[in-house]
Amino acid sequence: MSEEERDPIDWGYVRGSTEKQKSTLISQRDAMVAVGVRPEHILVDDATTGKTNITKHGTAWEELQGKLRKGDRLVVHSHTRLGRK
Repeated sequence: MSEEERDPIDWGYVRGSTEKQKSTLISQRDAMVAVGVRPEHILVDDATTGKTNITKHGTAWEELQGKLRKGDRLVVHSHTRLGRK
């Protein structure tokens, strides 16, 4: 089966920028696993601000954009984890 023909995947995205938020990375991840996202499909941006995560190169967000295909679902703990802009 080619990459284009694969079954849809539930992807998770976790982000924490401050020391306080870093402590939530595990709880964000655990919440995604609880709703069925496989751990290997959860991408993490640690110490990445919501102002730069969608524009900065080398982030998990950028990697995720290359993985998402039609039919996939993106799961986040909160819309605030996606960014500020």
